Formats: sequence, C-alpha cells, structure tokens
Amino acid sequence: MKLTYRNWVVFGSIALAIGCGCSSGTAPSTSPGTTSATSQTSPPAASSPMPASHIVVGTVKNGVFVASDGKPLCPVDGMELAETKGAESQTYHGVKYYFCMPSCAKSFKQDPAKYALAKGEKSKKIKSESM
Repeated sequence: MKLTYRNWVVFGSIALAIGCGCSSGTAPSTSPGTTSATSQTSPPAASSPMPASHIVVGTVKNGVFVASDGKPLCPVDGMELAETKGAESQTYHGVKYYFCMPSCAKSFKQDPAKYALAKGEKSKKIKSESM
C-alpha cells in the first residue's frame, strides 16, 4: 500500500482515537513527560448497553411457521427470513419450518420437539438475539 498524506492522516486519527486511552475521543490534558492523577483514565462507561435478547412469537399461517408480520421465522434463533428461496426447511407435524442458517437446521433436526410447536399448540415464544 502506498502511504500518502491522506493515509497518514487517517492512520494518525485512528491511532489517536484508539491509543490515547480517552473515552471522549480527545487527547490527554497533560503535556508529554508529565503525569498527574487526573490524566489517568478509567475504562469508558458504557454509553448504551448491548441489545438485549427479546422474545418473538411464532405462529402457523398457511402451514408455515411465521412471525406476527407473516414472514417465515427461524424456530431456533427467532430470526425472520426476508425470503425462503434457497433457505433450508423441514416439515414437522405438518408445519413447515425455515431456517436462517444450516446450523439452525441441524439443531432443529437433532431435537425438533425443543424448537417446534407441540401438537395443538397455536404459538411459541422464542428468545431471539437478533434485532
């Protein structure tokens, strides 16, 4: 990679933002070679917590396990699928389930009763990490 003035500015900005240890993005207030009790920084406070998991409810519509908006819902992790073309699916107790990832399909296949609706059950709550 050719180092141009622009690259140096970008790298310098990144190094300053990451390397100074400041949570506010500004340089330390002390001069080089000096120390003070106020120049030591504590770990940055969390500005906002990580998105917490949430509960999604899946139901059956036209024989397919879907979310409340009608989009197919992965029964393993609660992710809605924008489209089903190419997505893995399995039918269990007459209901078709689509999966967002091959690992979800594998988990479902190993223990479908854990993820699928029980016979006669109308809806199922799923803990989802996706937002």
